[in-house]
Amino acid sequence: METIKQNKDNVSIPSTLGENYYYVKTIINNKIEIVKLELLQQVASVSNIILMSIIAFFVLAIILMLIVVTLVVGVAQIVDSYLYALLLVNGGLIGVSILMYFLFRSRIKRAIENRFINLILEEKPTL
Repeated sequence: METIKQNKDNVSIPSTLGENYYYVKTIINNKIEIVKLELLQQVASVSNIILMSIIAFFVLAIILMLIVVTLVVGVAQIVDSYLYALLLVNGGLIGVSILMYFLFRSRIKRAIENRFINLILEEKPTL
């Protein structure tokens, strides 16, 4: 019993405060590292989405170019003029573009906004 009391008497307040300070500092450093890793994970996720979107855009653009060229050649055989075929196909593409803009503008805007909002709210780093 006396040895337990002696150990309690030997422990000083500054050493206890120093140990507590070290533990708190370690906990805070660990929390900061966790937040950094979560932020890095979110950045990687966003960059992956952007990269895949760019790749999909280029693949879609190449496919559409091939379809347009094929359409021009087909229309040129019907009207016997490449110039008129180009004018007809371009007029049709402009018409479809204007129609899509007016019909799907609000849906596309809402989808993009919701995507970013969900991405931000999905994993929120906290201290």
